[in-house]
Amino acid sequence: MSLSNEQPLTRNGGTKQRWLSVLCLALAVPAGAATLTQVTDNPASDWDPSWSPDGTVLVFTSDRMGGHDLWLTLAEGGTPLQLVDGPYCYHPVWSPDGKRIAFSAEFAGNGDIWTVRPDGGGLKQLTTDPGRDLYLGWSRKRIIFESDRTGDWEIWSISRQGGAPTRLTESGGLDYGPSGSRDGSRIAFSSQRAGTYDLWLMPAEGGEATQLTSLPDSEWAAAWSPGDGTIAFDSDRGGNWDIWMIQTSGGRPWRVTTDPADDIFPAWSPDGTKMAFSSDRAGNEDIWILDLIGVSGCVELGGEPLSGAEPLLKQGGRPKRRLESGADGCFIFPALREQKKFKLQLDGPEVTVEGAELTACFNLNDDPLVRAKVSLKQPGSGARSQRTGEDGCVLFENLEAERSFKLTLKGPRVGSQPAGI
Repeated sequence: MSLSNEQPLTRNGGTKQRWLSVLCLALAVPAGAATLTQVTDNPASDWDPSWSPDGTVLVFTSDRMGGHDLWLTLAEGGTPLQLVDGPYCYHPVWSPDGKRIAFSAEFAGNGDIWTVRPDGGGLKQLTTDPGRDLYLGWSRKRIIFESDRTGDWEIWSISRQGGAPTRLTESGGLDYGPSGSRDGSRIAFSSQRAGTYDLWLMPAEGGEATQLTSLPDSEWAAAWSPGDGTIAFDSDRGGNWDIWMIQTSGGRPWRVTTDPADDIFPAWSPDGTKMAFSSDRAGNEDIWILDLIGVSGCVELGGEPLSGAEPLLKQGGRPKRRLESGADGCFIFPALREQKKFKLQLDGPEVTVEGAELTACFNLNDDPLVRAKVSLKQPGSGARSQRTGEDGCVLFENLEAERSFKLTLKGPRVGSQPAGI
């Protein structure tokens, strides 16, 4: 079943039900060069996008009907559907299980936290404090939000069912814009506690925070990558607001968008291949999607996933990036720089079984990385090299026991990115 992006999404009748029935269908990701797509085009302002967990739908805030309402649209574009009628609704965020959308609204005269089902039903108020509860995110089954209920902007959390909220920060500075990691263990937020608005990380339950960025300008709207290894954020360090990224382990941030307009509120797609954001580059604030060129890999040693490995990505003009492979032995580095070659290095553990086999498969976006050179080196032995096959994979046999290994992939020049992204 498919839905044309020319078909309007109506609140009444069967069209909405037919639309909801295709939420499970994934959209194809174009291979090759990065592309930029305008999803909404309205004289009003559309901002604050958030992806459904299956990556097919975006919820966002818009003033196209006069107030600040919540709307839904297919990620491939089309006519949006109004989800919640204001008066003032802000920063909708989809729950990890896809069953609820949390947002801040001024239904009661001040900003409170509410949730609603994606079909528009089940509207529920979670906070009732006279203070303002605004920018929010999800952390496991709890909703994290900023609030001035104590006279100072701090980070709080509350159960998705409601109840008494828990205070997570008490810095004396201004703490804003919490964003929970995908694994639920950490929270990123913007804070003025060191003088300027920088990004900080803390445990999901609160506690000691560590400074992630230290820049002279403002950093805001942190968004975790699906693997929790990278954070996208807003920064005005270039004179206007652009999307930047930084490894969650720290290091030097890099710039993703460079348009003279303002690009704000980044949101990763669940598979890490796209970035939705708000931009006024077409004259008014709309929702846009940038396809991110990313390289991913999966490694098995002796038939078992090589989890906990720390692949390193090197590419000209960007800081080195290091990630940790997951329990499935896989990893992904998003947002490669265009027109530049790249190199992946992985230092493997000591091999425990004589004659073990190592299998490694690599993709560039959704396509297998074909005929890329991969080498394997163990101490005391010469390097062995292969080219990846049509499936993007290589197989190295007869590894020597009681020796570690280094796996190196030399990637091709990444395709050209359109000007002005």
